[in-house]
Amino acid sequence: MKKIKKEIKNIILQSPFKTDWSHAKSTKKWLLKLKPDADIALQIAALTHDIERGLKSNLDKSSKKFNNYENHKKIHSEKKCKNNC
Repeated sequence: MKKIKKEIKNIILQSPFKTDWSHAKSTKKWLLKLKPDADIALQIAALTHDIERGLKSNLDKSSKKFNNYENHKKIHSEKKCKNNC
C-alpha cells in the first residue's frame, strides 16, 4: 500500500488545486472512520476518487475550464452527477 499511496500522491500533486492531496487523505480517513475494516481496494478508491485532476491529459483541459476553485467544484459536481445520477 505504501508504494501505491506514493504513486497516487505523485499524480494528485500535479493537480492545479493544491488542496487535492489533503482532500484525498481526508476522504480515506473518513472511510476508515465509517468502515474501519475497509479493504485495500476501497482505500485506494477513496484516495483516487478525484485523481483525474492530476493526470497530464486533463491538465490542459482543466486550466481552461477550472479557472478558479468555485467554478471547478461546480463543473466537477455536475460531471459526477451526470455520470452517476
